[in-house]
Amino acid sequence: MFAVRSSVRSSVSVSGPAAAGATRALSPVQFILSVRAYADVKAAKTGQKKATVKDEDAGDALAPYYPRPASTTPLRIAPPHDRGSDPELPFDPRGKLKGHRLLRAIDKDLRERSVPVEFTGDNRSALFAKRGPESVEPGSVLLVEQLSSRSSPRKLAFAGVLLNIKRRGILSSFTLRNYVMGTGVEMVYPIYSPMVSRIKVLKRVSPGWSKGRDEANFLRTKPSKAPLSFGADIDELVLRNSERERKRTQIRTQQQQQQQ
Repeated sequence: MFAVRSSVRSSVSVSGPAAAGATRALSPVQFILSVRAYADVKAAKTGQKKATVKDEDAGDALAPYYPRPASTTPLRIAPPHDRGSDPELPFDPRGKLKGHRLLRAIDKDLRERSVPVEFTGDNRSALFAKRGPESVEPGSVLLVEQLSSRSSPRKLAFAGVLLNIKRRGILSSFTLRNYVMGTGVEMVYPIYSPMVSRIKVLKRVSPGWSKGRDEANFLRTKPSKAPLSFGADIDELVLRNSERERKRTQIRTQQQQQQQ
């Protein structure tokens, strides 16, 4: 029995005018350190390329978000036992408490001022109201567009069936559910978040389908009872909506060119 001892030596070319064509032997430790340094430089270059592509896709940064200034007119506080004179301040049996009525008036003012002006076209308060001609019921199909961030804004869209609505004033939210590659995916969106740029109804359920409830959570375990099947039908609605918007944009562009 005998042992064979070998020493590992590597030779690399040294660049530069002083060492053109020369080679220098490196020890194993020096060789490993040089390989790591090369890998770090390569990773840094690759990261810079990825960051450049990401910035190109994201678009221009948005200005910092500030809520709209409060109105100079005094807040309207619903009188006790006011039944439906203001749809934003519906009748509340606790309305005899003045402090409670004041908090509801403040919450209404915050909801009106929280959404940026450029995102107020969807009329969210009426869309998620308990009752009203524009209110949406659970089971409907919604399309939501949100911004990834304000420094590098990128639109992220998600379409799904409305599972539930949680009305908590300025903290109100809703949940959408859809299937992506056979896996159930749910997204919870704050209604009055400045990062949610648009909420659009793709298809409404027949009036009274939810029987006045604010949730249809049974669709998680019984998706076959949904008015529209998940997946393919929702994707088709999204494609149709995109095609309609594209045609509207073309018509609007042609009209502007003709006016010029």
